[in-house]
Amino acid sequence: MFGTHIDSKSVSIKEISSRFGLISLIPAFYRESSKYDMFFNCSVNMLIPNGKKNIFIVHFPDKLWQSTRTARMTPLNMFIARKIDEHIKKAYSLYLCNSQFTAGWLKKSWNVDDNKVFVVYPPVKMIDGNAKKNNSILVCSRIESSKKIDMLIEAFKKLGSVDYKLVIAGSCTGNSDKIYYENLKKLSEGFPVEFKINLQRKDLEKIFLESKLFWHAKGFCVDENSNPYLLEHFGITTVEAMSAGCIPIVINKGGQKEIVDEGVNGYKWNSIDELIRKSKIVLEDETIQTSLFASAKKKALNYSAEVFSEQVKKILKKYF
Repeated sequence: MFGTHIDSKSVSIKEISSRFGLISLIPAFYRESSKYDMFFNCSVNMLIPNGKKNIFIVHFPDKLWQSTRTARMTPLNMFIARKIDEHIKKAYSLYLCNSQFTAGWLKKSWNVDDNKVFVVYPPVKMIDGNAKKNNSILVCSRIESSKKIDMLIEAFKKLGSVDYKLVIAGSCTGNSDKIYYENLKKLSEGFPVEFKINLQRKDLEKIFLESKLFWHAKGFCVDENSNPYLLEHFGITTVEAMSAGCIPIVINKGGQKEIVDEGVNGYKWNSIDELIRKSKIVLEDETIQTSLFASAKKKALNYSAEVFSEQVKKILKKYF
């Protein structure tokens, strides 16, 4: 691209950090970014880059300086914070957002010009292979309370299907996660619920390929307008499930809404009762299952690494 030979000398991936906190990180970030013709920021919002061309990979727009407690302490602090925020926003040539959901909140909370904002869905590793589908519903996520796995276990209990099992796969490392995990095990006692914790990638892919349904609930009981950060801003595991022919039935919030087309390659739900009802529709009709399996796999290809690369190339060629 641009006639550039890509190797370790022309591309640098570097973590910029400081043991003295965010304030001391500002000059370090500015100095480091000054070394590059094209600088991509994939993390911290509240810093000013100084590359020749600066691009922000936006996972979700976090706060700016004027929203901090320090800025609100005095009028002078607020004046300085607003000036810094203006420099931050002006520094970026483009904002590449991981979903329409994220792009909408970036425009709203940062007041960024529309012509600088593009949606480029993250590249997702496709799960390809053949495996016999068994009667299982998969929940795949980190084992933490924000994922609302307890609510999905309760939904599975109400589903009342003796022919199906619920498989919960994910990573569990921190102390709070381990406590939540123990609570989940107690909650599922007496029901066909299996836990697959800290699996290798190949073992996890096998479960995706074998499962019929994929459930996702992050954002349940969360006000989307007041707490958008607590939702799933895209939904990589949902796409992974679809690529494996695992039918998604996901919460109708955040970035998930953009991935799943209702009744075409999966379903979206707004209440536990709706989750149960739509799950039964799929589980009780093999014709629907076959159609959704194929459509889900097809839709997942829209989020492949190849599609991501082509989208980024087109944007950069157009503007640079």
